[in-house]
Amino acid sequence: MRYPLLFVSVAFIGGLLFAQKGVALFWVTIICLVVVGGFSFYLFKRGRLQGSFLCCLLGFFLVGVLWLPAGERKVPSNHIELLFRQRGTINFSQPVELFGLVDQSPEERFNRFYLYVRLERLSSKGRVMQVVGRVRLTVYHSRFSRLEGSKIEYGDFIRTIALLRKPYVYKNSGGFNYEEYLKRRGISLVGSVSSPLLVEVLERDKGNSLKSALYRFRSKLSTLVDKYFFTSSGRLSQRGAILKGMTLGERGLISEGTKRIMQKSGAYHILAISGLHIGIISYFLYLLFSFLRINERWNCGMIIILLVLYAIMTGGRASVLRATIMAVVYLMGRILYREGNFLNTISFSALVILLCYPVQLFDAGFQLTFAATLFIVLFAPRVNRFLPFLPRYIRGAIAISLAAQMGLLPILIFYFHRVSLVSIITNIAVFPLSALVVLGGFVFYLLSLTIPSFSLYLSILLDSLLHLFYDSFYWAGNLPHASYRIPTPPWWVVAGYYALVLVMLLPLRRRLLKWGAAVVWAGFAILLLTFPFKPEVSPYLTVTFFDVSQGEAVLVEFPSGERMLIDGGGFKDDFSFTGEYVISPFLWNKGVKRIDWVVVTHSHIDHISGLNAIIENFDVGEVWQGNKSLQNFYYRSFQQVVRKKKVPLRSLYQGEHIEVSGVEVRVLNPPSRSSPPYHLENDNSLVIQIRYMGVRVLLTGDIGEKVERELIASYGSELQSEVMKAAHHGSTSSNSDEFIKMVKPRAVVVCGKMGFWQDGTKSFKPEKRIIVYHTARDGQVTVFTDGDTFKVKTYFDAPAIEGKGDYFPGS
Repeated sequence: MRYPLLFVSVAFIGGLLFAQKGVALFWVTIICLVVVGGFSFYLFKRGRLQGSFLCCLLGFFLVGVLWLPAGERKVPSNHIELLFRQRGTINFSQPVELFGLVDQSPEERFNRFYLYVRLERLSSKGRVMQVVGRVRLTVYHSRFSRLEGSKIEYGDFIRTIALLRKPYVYKNSGGFNYEEYLKRRGISLVGSVSSPLLVEVLERDKGNSLKSALYRFRSKLSTLVDKYFFTSSGRLSQRGAILKGMTLGERGLISEGTKRIMQKSGAYHILAISGLHIGIISYFLYLLFSFLRINERWNCGMIIILLVLYAIMTGGRASVLRATIMAVVYLMGRILYREGNFLNTISFSALVILLCYPVQLFDAGFQLTFAATLFIVLFAPRVNRFLPFLPRYIRGAIAISLAAQMGLLPILIFYFHRVSLVSIITNIAVFPLSALVVLGGFVFYLLSLTIPSFSLYLSILLDSLLHLFYDSFYWAGNLPHASYRIPTPPWWVVAGYYALVLVMLLPLRRRLLKWGAAVVWAGFAILLLTFPFKPEVSPYLTVTFFDVSQGEAVLVEFPSGERMLIDGGGFKDDFSFTGEYVISPFLWNKGVKRIDWVVVTHSHIDHISGLNAIIENFDVGEVWQGNKSLQNFYYRSFQQVVRKKKVPLRSLYQGEHIEVSGVEVRVLNPPSRSSPPYHLENDNSLVIQIRYMGVRVLLTGDIGEKVERELIASYGSELQSEVMKAAHHGSTSSNSDEFIKMVKPRAVVVCGKMGFWQDGTKSFKPEKRIIVYHTARDGQVTVFTDGDTFKVKTYFDAPAIEGKGDYFPGS
C-alpha cells in the first residue's frame, strides 16, 4: 500500500470526531481495542495482511475515541476555574492579587499587551491561596507606558492586581464560542490590568531556557522592524506589521482594515507561516551551507535543527508545525538516502500534531492548513497538465492557487462566509512577491545583526518591496465585486463536495465515470458558490432580541419571509464587531442573504455601529431612521456605507406605518417632521409597535421619562403590548411606573450589560406578574406569535411563558 499513514490518520481523526459528537464508554472501548488488536495480530501471523491492516485501522479509530477524552484533564480542587465557579472562597467581583509565571511570549496589540500567566497563588483581602490554572491578562498601555509593558518577557514571575472573569460569550444561536476557543489554548479565565506599571516582575528566567533565548532573539528582530519601518507619527507601519507577521509570526499589529482587504483579495493565507516560508528558509540555508562546503548530511541535519528552533520561536501554530514536520521528514529521508511520499508525510505531520493536541482538529487554522496542502499535492499536477499553453511560472502559480482553493472553499465558506473572485489572479502576483518579502526579511535580519551599517539601505529596499506587495492585494481587494458574503452551506453539500473529490482520485478504468464525477463535483461547487437555497420561512411572526453585550439589536421576521433588523449594537474599540461576528453569523446560519429593512433608532455607538457590517454583508432593501441623527463619527461612517451600497434611506416619524403580510409596524416616536427634535439624542429614538392581530410587541429605543409621558398622552391604552423591550437598557431614568402601567406587558426584555439593569426595583416588581428577561443573563430572547397566542424562548432554559393576546394582567 502506497499511503498507509493517510488511512491511519483518517481512522484516528474519525475516532476523534466520534468522541466529540457521541458518548464513548471507556471500558467498552478498551475491551474492543484489545479484541481488535488481538485479531489483527492473528490475521498478520496467518499472512492475511489486508485484513490485519483493516483491523489496525479500526484500532486507530478506537484509539481516537479514547484520545480526545484523555486530553481533557481533571480539574483539581484548587484550580482557578473551579474557585471562580464556587465564588464563596474568593470574592472575584473585586480585583485580586495574582502571582504567576508568564509561560508564553506576550502578544502586542494596538493599545494593549496579552500576558499568558500560569498561576501559582492569589491573594484577596489578606488571604493567600495556592492555585493552579492559566489566565490571559489584557494589560492596557498608553504611548508612554508601552515601553514598560515591552519589558515583560516569557519566563518572568510576576505579581499584579487584576479583575478576573469568564470570557464573554455572545449567547446567540450559531455564534462563535470564544470561551471554547480559549479553553483549547488552556486558558480558564481572562482579566484586565489598567497599566503595565501595575505588573511587577519578581524574578526573571523562570521558564525553559531554550524558549527564553529564542523569544528574546525574536524580540530583538522585532525591535529592528520597529526601528526602520514606522509612520510619520512614530508608530509601526502596516508594511512593518506585515513583515513581522510573515517572518516572526507576530500578527497582532496588523489592523482589521488590512486583514479585511487581504481576505477580500484572497491573500490572507500569506500571513500564516507555512510551507512557503519553511521552504524559502530551507532553500536559503541549503544554499548557504553548500557555499560553505558543508557535506549533504551535515547540511540537512543543521537545517532540521534550525527549522525546529524557528518553529518554537514563532509560536508553534498548526501551519508552521505542519510545514516543519514535513520538512524534517523530507530532510531525514535525504540523510538516510530514502525518498518519502508527500501524502504519507502530510498524514504523519497531522498524526503527530493530533496525538499531542487532539483538540487542534476542531481549530479552523489546522483544517485550513492541511486541506490546502493536501489538495495542492493531489491536484496541482493535474491542473498543471491542462495549461500547457501558458508560461511555466504562470501555469504553476495558477495550478497551486486553484488546487488550494478547491480544498479550502467549503471550509472558508463555513468559517468566514466569504468567496473571493480575484484570489487566483491575486495569488499569481502576490506569491512571488511574498517569497521575495520573506527572503528579503531574513537577509535584512541577518545583515542588520552582522553588518549594522547596511541596515538603513536594506530597509529602504525591503520597504519598497513591501509597498509593492501591499499595493497588489490592496488593489485587488478594492475592485468592485472582488468578493461577496455567503450563508453557511448545508452539510450534505459539503459532504458531497469532498466525497466526489475522493471519487475523482480513485483509479477508475472508465474515463466516463471520472468525467461524470467531475461534472457532479462542479455542480456541488456551484451550489457552494451561489447558495441557491431559500431560508426557512416560519408561519409565525418572530422577534429575536440578540445578546450584543451593552448594545441592542432586534430582528423581526414576518410570516411571509421578510426581515427587519432594528439596531446592530457596537463598541468603541471595534465598532463593526457585533455586526460582523455576532449578528451576521446568526443570519448566515439561517441561510439569509437579504434583509428588507434596516432600522436605526438613534446614532449612539451601541445601537448604530454594528450596522456597518450588516449593510456590507447583506442585500438590504431600505434603511429607516428617525430625526436627523447627531453627526458623530459613527453616524457619518454609517452614512458612507449606505451611500456606497446605494441603499435607499428614509426618515420616519410619528404616525407612519407599514403592513407586511397582516403585520402592522407603527412608528410612535419621534414627533412629526415639523416638530423640533428633542434636545437629547436618546429621546429622538424611533419607538416602534409591532401588531399581529391580537399580539403586540413594543420596541422603545432609549427614550426617557419625558417621552414616555408624551406617548401616554398621545396613545393611551393603544400602548398596551404583551412584550416590551425595556427602554434605555432598563435604566432607572426610563421605564416609569406610569408607562409600565399603561403598557401592561406580560414580558419585558432588557438588552445590555447586567450592571446597567435594575431588576426588582421600580416598575419591574415580581408582584406585578411581569417576567423579566435579560440578554446578558438569558442570552438570545425570541418571541413567537401566530397573532392569537405568543411564546417566549431564551438561549438557555430560562422560564418560558405562553399567553394569548389582548389579555393583560390587572385589566
